[in-house]
Amino acid sequence: NTPCDFSGLQPEQKILDTLMLQTVLTDLKDTTTKLVVVSKTRSLEAIQAIYEQGPRAFGENRVPELVEKQAQLPKDIQWHFIGHLQTKKVKHIAPFVHLIHSVDSDRVLEEINKQAERNERVIDVLLQFKIAQEDSKYGFDWKSADVFLKSERFQHLKNIRVVGVMGMATFTDNKDQVQKEFKTLHQIFDRLQSNHFQAVESFKEISMGEDISVNLTLKAVSSRSERWRLQHHVFNEAGKLAAEINVYGAWIDLQKRKLATPQEHYHKLFLNLSINFAIQLIPSN
Repeated sequence: NTPCDFSGLQPEQKILDTLMLQTVLTDLKDTTTKLVVVSKTRSLEAIQAIYEQGPRAFGENRVPELVEKQAQLPKDIQWHFIGHLQTKKVKHIAPFVHLIHSVDSDRVLEEINKQAERNERVIDVLLQFKIAQEDSKYGFDWKSADVFLKSERFQHLKNIRVVGVMGMATFTDNKDQVQKEFKTLHQIFDRLQSNHFQAVESFKEISMGEDISVNLTLKAVSSRSERWRLQHHVFNEAGKLAAEINVYGAWIDLQKRKLATPQEHYHKLFLNLSINFAIQLIPSN
């Protein structure tokens, strides 16, 4: 159960077109992998366009945005919550959420059970484990999860169903480390299945999350440029260029209402943007 982040791809940009998406769906047809389209920050129109091509599972990481979209989009969409979930916000998604990927504490799990009971539902959840070497990542460790799952508190939770585990790998270019962390998550899944969910058929999901860094060369053509271009390259796992996005702009002197060269400190700031874009300054003709 691996979320696929298409959140940066809009139909009007012609990056995720019908052929590409249908190819993905065809490749997954005879596998146990489920496609979850991460639709965070995307417009209703963009999500609707992807929905009409077949996908029914969409993932959001912010509660207010999820609630707004759920109210306006087709009711057969299976909404996955993939962000950090605060207990005070559980009640807003409890009436409809299909799967919560990010249950990182017993307190959150108990609140989900409470709100599910109020809505006369059983909500599927994944237990999030901290497998990354980063303080910014949340989750159970093996000991705390094992103790809680053996407790009477857990046995009283009748309105949640633990269907698997989730883990976020370290944000790094070191693929060996990422693979090691995902291997750890799989080992945790196997231990949980053996020790706590041996006879539970629904316990079968492993959601592996990875922040992907695209490192691109910064190209400064001229320090006297009035125009600029942001260029974003998206590569697939084989290293082949899958898409290219170009955004053009210009430095404008609003008082003089004409093109102008940027002040030195703005120019330096622009060149040092640490985002997934290559910045090319285009010299004036």
